[in-house]
Amino acid sequence: MSEFAKDLQRHLIGVLGLVLIGGAVYYLIVPPSGEFHLMFEAACRRMGIVCVLLWLAYPEVMRLPAWLALCVPFVTAVVVFRPRYALVLVPLVLLILFLRPRRRGKASHKEKAKRPSGGEGS
Repeated sequence: MSEFAKDLQRHLIGVLGLVLIGGAVYYLIVPPSGEFHLMFEAACRRMGIVCVLLWLAYPEVMRLPAWLALCVPFVTAVVVFRPRYALVLVPLVLLILFLRPRRRGKASHKEKAKRPSGGEGS
């Protein structure tokens, strides 16, 4: 994906977050009158915060592995319908994330720091 497309996606998420927070501020000024407006106010408040946080963390989110992007919505859906499963599923996903084998082609930062560079002192 090009840098322009990545920047555009990030800015669209930020604009959406600001619009949603603007909706939440509107409902703070003009109290909601019906049940739909109460639900819409809560959705604006919650999703506005999520969008702004996603806008802030966008570069790091794009570095996450693809399997995690599929796993998180699944685990979230299961936890919404069966909250007790969170005690098992959330630690399981975290264990898989941190304990999975690393690729051998890439050296870790610690290994790079220990290796002397080839151009010096030869």
